[in-house]
Amino acid sequence: MLEKLLLLSRAITRKSAKNKLISLAAIIGADSVKTEDIAFLPLADAILLYNQKNINHENKLEEYFSLSSMNESYYELIPLDASEGNKHISIHNIYIHKYPSGFLIKDNSGRYLGASKDLMESENTIYYAEESDLRKIKPFFDNSKFVRIKYIKDYVNEIINISDQNKKKYKNVLQNLILSGNKIQIRTSEEPREDYGDTIVAMNEDGFIVGMASDEWGATLIAVAKEYRGLGIGTALSKIWKRINPSYRSGGFSYGGLNTFKKVWAKRVQEHLSNGTFSDAISKGILGRQVIEKIIEDYKKININKGDILKDLGSGVVTNSFDENKQLFIYPNNYGFVLFDNKFFEKYDDKYIYAEGRLEFDDYVGYYVYSLDYSAGNEEIASRIIMQIAKNRGIKYLYNDEGYSDFISLSGINEARIVSKKIDGGSQNKEYIEINSDTLPSIRSMIFDKSILGSVQKHEYDEMIYMLIESAESKSW
Repeated sequence: MLEKLLLLSRAITRKSAKNKLISLAAIIGADSVKTEDIAFLPLADAILLYNQKNINHENKLEEYFSLSSMNESYYELIPLDASEGNKHISIHNIYIHKYPSGFLIKDNSGRYLGASKDLMESENTIYYAEESDLRKIKPFFDNSKFVRIKYIKDYVNEIINISDQNKKKYKNVLQNLILSGNKIQIRTSEEPREDYGDTIVAMNEDGFIVGMASDEWGATLIAVAKEYRGLGIGTALSKIWKRINPSYRSGGFSYGGLNTFKKVWAKRVQEHLSNGTFSDAISKGILGRQVIEKIIEDYKKININKGDILKDLGSGVVTNSFDENKQLFIYPNNYGFVLFDNKFFEKYDDKYIYAEGRLEFDDYVGYYVYSLDYSAGNEEIASRIIMQIAKNRGIKYLYNDEGYSDFISLSGINEARIVSKKIDGGSQNKEYIEINSDTLPSIRSMIFDKSILGSVQKHEYDEMIYMLIESAESKSW
């Protein structure tokens, strides 16, 4: 019997990709080898099974999917006419998206220039993040008050109310995942039906849709917002989609879609390797050793983390474990700093980095904040740290006007104020931050001490600090 099975498994290698799995199911029973189990095929055969017409797409469609395009809700579109504003701005180059709770100002590339929680009254408070954006929109709003903020995106969800709408529409939680430090929920509108192609979405903790798997004219469409690519979201969606919709095939692969499929295949192979499925298949004569060796050979070539790609937290509410027992440290980096949790050194994960900033000096304007970035909820402490660093170095004034400085907020900080003063040797008044007293008196107690790491060699410590600084500077805030 064993010899017969081995002969059959060798014969299967000469069949088409689809027939290979059907033949395996016939030999050992459909319950043992399901037709959607792509891991029982070498990679080329698995790709052919799901893309039987060998269709390939350009990546143009992928560029269409962004956080903005995947989360638009109903709005009234109002183009701003150049005849009513700045004559140097092309007609219909800037648009208002009017919502029930405010309005957003966007350019024709889809970028947000301003946001207001007012309802298009004669006088509005408009928030903006860049001085160049202010120059574009100011001529259209003569009676408005303009307030500069760090991140315009902070106001977008509040105005559009995306989070509530998305959660109401996709109320059924299938799975909670942590992908590269991002909390992601996989959701559907109702309990998904097998092989019906019900839409499956990936939603971040702010309630924004960041990925989607859906029925596209009878085929599968996997889309991930360009701001969230490379985190494994497409892989997670594809895996769940294939489990719920085993009969669906791809409508064709783009380059990114093909890479996602490869990762799904590799993850499934990884599971079979770790739980002994392949060894069992060989011992029972279900698969020939040559076939499995080819599968493993293909698996080794795929550039993925061969450890745990996805951490499944089960269904229900995402736990807020990252906020528990947070122990903040400041690493002073010349005229800058990194605010982080000591847990960073365990896995070098930048989710444990909460703020980063640096001062620079210019002969013309003096000292200014070259960069200041922070995660949600850390705006005030980041601002206090950078000003305290300045004060400790004897710097009383920080240039805070256009051309040099990153934005810094004084909200809730009474120890400093905005003043207008002339640049040395000049006659024009510019905005400066005047630091009158300590903004963070406890800063010395927060300074990181390498003794916290225990006994590490100097070269090891230097490498750890290098990783900290590199991660902070390259982090996408």
